Parts: sequence; C-alpha cells; structure tokens
Amino acid sequence: MAERLVMIARRYSSFLKGHYTDYVRNPDAYPLAGMGGANISSECAHTEYFSLKKLGELEEELHEKSMVKSPSRIDKMIVMSGR
Repeated sequence: MAERLVMIARRYSSFLKGHYTDYVRNPDAYPLAGMGGANISSECAHTEYFSLKKLGELEEELHEKSMVKSPSRIDKMIVMSGR
C-alpha cells in the first residue's frame, strides 16, 4: 500500500511521511517503500495526552473536596487526533 501511495505522491513532486512511527513494527521498510520521512516520539505525545487527562480528572476530584479552588479543566482542553 505504501509503495502505491508513494507513486501517487511522486506525480505531484511530493513525498509521504509516516506518523506515529514509534509503534511501527518494521520502520526499516519505510525507505524501501520510498517513504520520505517518519515522525518519531509520538509515543511521548500519546503518554503526555493520557497523563494530562488523568491529572485533569484528579484536579476535579480535589476540587470537589475543596482542595483545589479553581480547576484548570486541562483535560477538557486537550484533543488528540483520532480519539
């Protein structure tokens, strides 16, 4: 599939770039397929997203116990693509 997409992109003088490549089982196949690049460290973004979500939930719990005056609602502001 990647090779087919690479050929289409080449028609427009473009290249493909893989995202979330931390979870790709065979990243060494990217150059073989003609991929132009790959994003790394998306695993960090994934972990950061869920950590901020959890901290927001904890902040709400503490607010309900009057231990936090005004919650930031950080967990309501973050958006993760595809989730």
